[in-house]
Amino acid sequence: MTNKNETTRIVTRIDRQTKMEAQSVLAEMGLDMSTAIKIFLKQVAHDRRLPFTPDAEDPLDRATDLALEDVAAGRITTFDSLADFRKDLYSDAD
Repeated sequence: MTNKNETTRIVTRIDRQTKMEAQSVLAEMGLDMSTAIKIFLKQVAHDRRLPFTPDAEDPLDRATDLALEDVAAGRITTFDSLADFRKDLYSDAD
C-alpha cells in the first residue's frame, strides 16, 4: 500500500540564467523553486492539463497580425504631422 505522504525526488536540468531569473522572480513572490514546482505539479494533477496554454507563436507576431488586419479593414488613422499625432495621442490623457 502506498502512503499518500510518501515523497519522491525529481531531478531536472536547466540553463543557469533561466534558473537564476526564475529564482529571483519566485523570491519576489515569497516562494522558493521547490515550492513553485510543487504548486505547478499539483495544479497539473488536479486539473489534468497544463495551467497555461503553450503557444509557439511569438506574441509580437500576433500583435503584428492584428495590426495588419486593422489596416486591411481600414481601421486606421492617419496624420499630417508628428504634432497632429501627438495631439491625438494625448487627447484622451485628461
